[in-house]
Amino acid sequence: MGRIAGSEVGMFKKKPSKNTPPPGSELRPLESNDPEKIRQQVTAMLQGDPEDPARARNQVRLILIQAFANQSFPLPARLEIGNILGKVGDPRFDPQFFFLPKDGQCGFIPIEAGEFVMGSDPNFDPHAYEEEEPQHAFSLPEYFIARWPVTVAQYRAFVQDSGHKIDNDDSFKGGSNHPVGWVYWTDALAYCDWLTEKLRSSHGTPQVLWDRLSAGWRVTLPSEPEWEKAARGTTGRIYPWGNEHTVEMANTAESEIRIPSPVGAFWAWRSPFDVEDMSGNVWEWTRSRWVGRRSYPYPDTEAERAERENLAAKGDPHVLRGGSFSDVAWNARCARRIGKNVYDRYPNHGFRTVISPPV
Repeated sequence: MGRIAGSEVGMFKKKPSKNTPPPGSELRPLESNDPEKIRQQVTAMLQGDPEDPARARNQVRLILIQAFANQSFPLPARLEIGNILGKVGDPRFDPQFFFLPKDGQCGFIPIEAGEFVMGSDPNFDPHAYEEEEPQHAFSLPEYFIARWPVTVAQYRAFVQDSGHKIDNDDSFKGGSNHPVGWVYWTDALAYCDWLTEKLRSSHGTPQVLWDRLSAGWRVTLPSEPEWEKAARGTTGRIYPWGNEHTVEMANTAESEIRIPSPVGAFWAWRSPFDVEDMSGNVWEWTRSRWVGRRSYPYPDTEAERAERENLAAKGDPHVLRGGSFSDVAWNARCARRIGKNVYDRYPNHGFRTVISPPV
C-alpha cells in the first residue's frame, strides 16, 4: 500500500498553530511548588486573556512543559504539572498524528545492534529471582523502541479510528498523558497492528521509520531481550539509571503515588538509551511467551526465538516487564519478569511498542 496524504479521522494532516507566541515572548514562571497554588495560578492564567483564550492556553502549555522538565520542582509539583498538561493539551504529543510524540521520530528511539547482558547474577543483585538466572550475553539486531509506554490518548485514538471493541472503558479513565492500563495482551497487539498500517500509509511518517516498515518491519510488542536491553543498556545494571533505588527515581510503591503518573515525569532517571518509564508506573506486556521459571538462557537461534515469540500463541501466558506503581522497587528491576494470562487485565497492566525486523 502506498503512503496517503489524508485520513477520514483527520489525524494525518498537520496544521501549524496560529496561536504560538512570537520568539522572545515573556513567559510568566510558576510562582510556587505547592500543587494547589499551581492549580490556582494556571486557572488565573487561562482566564487572563478573554479576547484570545487560545493564546492564553498555548502560553500555559509552554510554561507548564518547562516546569515539568525542571528537576528542581519537587515530585508532587511535577506530577500535578503533568496532570494539568494532560487536561490543557500536552505539547509533547501531536493530536493530528494519533497523539504520537512530536520529536521527529514519533517517539521511537533507535537501539543499535549488538550484545548486552541479560538476566541477573545473585552474587551482584540480592533481589534476583530464580527465573532471571543464569545471567547471559544476548545479541540483537537493530530495532526502535518507544520512549514512553502507550498513553491513554494514543489508545483512545486507536479505538476511535479502528472501531476495535474493548471490554472495559476503565482504560480511558486516566489522564490523557498517563500510560494506559486495564489492557489485555490481545488488545495491545491489536494496537500494534493498527499503528503498523497507519505508519506505513502516512506521509507524516518519518523517513527512517517508513523505510523499515516498507521493508517488512512491524510495530509490535517488544520481545523480552528488546525490552531489557533498552531498559538497562549493555552492561547489566540493576535499574535503568544504575544499581540503587530511592523513592524519587520511579513510580513504585515506595513513592506512594498509588496511581499511574504522567509519562516522562521521571525523565532524569531514564535508561542509557534515553528510554523513560522503564521502571515502575505500569507493567508492560511483551511478545515473549512465559514458559516457566526455568526458561533461561533466552533462546538465540532463529527457530527457537520464533517459537518463543509466536504471536499466534494467544492462549499461552506472556511476560510482563518493568514493575508498577503498586509494586515495590525490586519488582521494577530491569531483569524482573512475570508471566500472566493474556486475558488478565489490571489497572497496572500497560504496554509500549517497538519497530522490529521480522524474526
